[in-house]
Amino acid sequence: MKGKGDKTMDIMEKMEAAKPKFTKTDLKIYELVKAESQYIARTSTAMITADYGLSQAALTRFSQKLGYNGYNEFKYEISRHSHKTLTVNGTKDSPMEVYIKNFRYFEELYQEGKCQEAADVISRASRVYITGYHRSYLAAELLNYNLLDFCYDSMCLRADEIFKIDAFSREGSLLIIFSVSNPTYLELVSEIGKMKRNKPKIMLVTLSEKHPLSKRSDYVYVLPNLRSAPSHYIEPMVMFSAFIQEIAAFLSPKNE
Repeated sequence: MKGKGDKTMDIMEKMEAAKPKFTKTDLKIYELVKAESQYIARTSTAMITADYGLSQAALTRFSQKLGYNGYNEFKYEISRHSHKTLTVNGTKDSPMEVYIKNFRYFEELYQEGKCQEAADVISRASRVYITGYHRSYLAAELLNYNLLDFCYDSMCLRADEIFKIDAFSREGSLLIIFSVSNPTYLELVSEIGKMKRNKPKIMLVTLSEKHPLSKRSDYVYVLPNLRSAPSHYIEPMVMFSAFIQEIAAFLSPKNE
């Protein structure tokens, strides 16, 4: 019988063999690898930590449980597996064709009504605060630029700045959080829940149906996670950008 140290085993087979002994963190890594092997193969540990809250130590321990010397060796095997899968599938689409197909996928899964609803929520807010951690901050900046163009009272704040929101929030404010899956803002949302006055409504824009902030947010928009769409890797910012442009189409300029 093959064991997890058997070099003839595929990396996915090794994970399945070791799964009964996985911790909760191991299972989170397992699900991520199963769903998004290309993302793992192409992304640095710093970005994985930013997107999913998984530490370098956790990734290393997971790799060693599968019989690898460390995470780099594990990542190499993931890359080999991903390349092999693409070769077997015979994928020949050009990068532009990939984007076109995935934007159509976005249209199918994310109906226009949701974007209009999000735009309405933003329009009703007296002030809009927008934030995102690491790469998700780019989405926060993009939405902020769009809102400022429409003369909205909008402010883009980094993770270390948004924690002061209780000092400057006003009645009717809205906090928009862009987050792939990282639980970075859990403490912030918990503190907002304790505010007795000028408590902002919270809108979460994410790529994860199981985001830890979902149940604590007033509005949740789960975008199609196209990194796990048929054999192609798509940056999270692509989906965030598509959502923002759809929202902008429904916004009306405010009086200056």
